[in-house]
Amino acid sequence: MTSPREVIAKGSKTFALASVFLPREMRSNIYTLYAWLRHCDDVIDSSNSSLTDLQNLKLQLVDGTHEPIAAGLKTLIKDKNIPFVYFEEFFEGLRSDIENKGYDTFSELEVYCYRVAGVVGLIFCSLSGVTNEQALKCASALGIGMQLTNISRDVLEDAQNKRIYLPRKLMEYQCTAQEMTESPSRSLVTVKYLLARAEEMYEKGNQGLRFLPFRVAIAVGCASFLYRAIGKKIIRNMPQSLNERVVVGFPVKLRCLFLGLCAVIRSRFI
Repeated sequence: MTSPREVIAKGSKTFALASVFLPREMRSNIYTLYAWLRHCDDVIDSSNSSLTDLQNLKLQLVDGTHEPIAAGLKTLIKDKNIPFVYFEEFFEGLRSDIENKGYDTFSELEVYCYRVAGVVGLIFCSLSGVTNEQALKCASALGIGMQLTNISRDVLEDAQNKRIYLPRKLMEYQCTAQEMTESPSRSLVTVKYLLARAEEMYEKGNQGLRFLPFRVAIAVGCASFLYRAIGKKIIRNMPQSLNERVVVGFPVKLRCLFLGLCAVIRSRFI
């Protein structure tokens, strides 16, 4: 069986790198959370996924399960007193993925981003023992920014899976998923807009670093700059960057770690 640590190492090199700064217990808890989130994504992203699959995921977390990943998270929810409403919101985001109706406006997309990523920031706060209201708002914003970056990076991959997350009213040219697959550059204007909004979310998110324990803040700050670097590379290499999954090299990652550390140190003097 694949361990939670192996899941995050394989599924997200960005989070795996940033998580090394976390205290051991916190890191273990994050691995457990991420492994469950990845499990949910894998189930819902299956070509034949249905609302029945979503219901099964809920039951695994609510009614007890022999699924080790869900059982581990269920224990964590109880031990850390994580509000279950966060997971209810997450399930609503998964429902949107299954129904695959798309989004007309940015506001609609933002709600989706909150449900699948903003609440992850809120869960992260619970795991960190952080309850400050301003910190929660910043954590949610950071999660939304990361999801907007994910959507901008994965336009082609999503279209190949017959999904378009880009708001229809922001699209310069209305198109089907097949047409987007054939010409990802149709998304250029919209992706620029989403990444600009993501930058706003990162700025707001990093304002919350001062509320986090020092080592936790370093991990969050580094993750923030790593994701921002992906967005900046997408912009810099357009339109070619829309035809492939953008990654950043090791020198850029080192710079992001440095910037994240600097942001945390500055936050201590605000």
